[in-house]
Amino acid sequence: MEYIKKDKNIKVISVKYSDYAACEDYLIRDDYKIGDPVLIYTQRGQEIGTIIKTVSKPVSDKVPYVIGTPKQEQLDLYKFYKKTERKIIDEAQELADQLQLQMSFVGCERTLEQKQLHLFFEAEQRVDFRQLLKDLASAFSARIELIQIGARVSAGFIGGIGICGQPLCCATFLKKFETITLNKAKNQNLALNTQKLSGKCGRLKCCLSFEDDMYTEEKKHLPNVGKKFIKDGKEYTITSVNVLNKMIKCETNDEVEFVPYNEIKKYLHF
Repeated sequence: MEYIKKDKNIKVISVKYSDYAACEDYLIRDDYKIGDPVLIYTQRGQEIGTIIKTVSKPVSDKVPYVIGTPKQEQLDLYKFYKKTERKIIDEAQELADQLQLQMSFVGCERTLEQKQLHLFFEAEQRVDFRQLLKDLASAFSARIELIQIGARVSAGFIGGIGICGQPLCCATFLKKFETITLNKAKNQNLALNTQKLSGKCGRLKCCLSFEDDMYTEEKKHLPNVGKKFIKDGKEYTITSVNVLNKMIKCETNDEVEFVPYNEIKKYLHF
């Protein structure tokens, strides 16, 4: 651990190696750049990943090292697997349809050692795929693992562009998927329009959680909606608080004012 801290040539990087799995952190010694392919060892075996970003955080003893740079034949094999993914998914779906199984295949991955083929699917209910496993093993001559995934992970497989104009977070850098509720939208004073707040997966957008902690912290220093105060002999009620510009909407029975928080905080006690 001390050796890791003192060696300036060692840094922590975040690696995306699977459309299904979240990014994982690895230690690396050589001078790699973001976007470079690296050879890593996962619980499934040797795989090729792509460096997404460097990570500024304390190093844990559990963080593994990058094996090194993949050889050209390994890169060629990886590219071949990527090219054949669509064909494998279509064949798997056809076999499932023949058995009248209510499941939809969205992705597949194969390890570099070619020992395992992972197939990912969505299903509304639990599926008895014992016969399908036998048919798939026979069709692809590999050990098959079927993995059921949710809508958020499925969107990461498919990819796309979000309303922000950037690639979907679930398809790029997200390490885990949090539970997103409308409370996060309320906390940020967003209009509660679920259609606009939903992502490609049909669920509430993951990015609703990105700034939620900041809003929560800033609100501790601002008055709550409903707070009353007296100013110039009039009773005002706070009906809205803009956290970003700290503008307070205050109302009396016959008028409405938008006032900077600094101008009224002397009248408030909270």
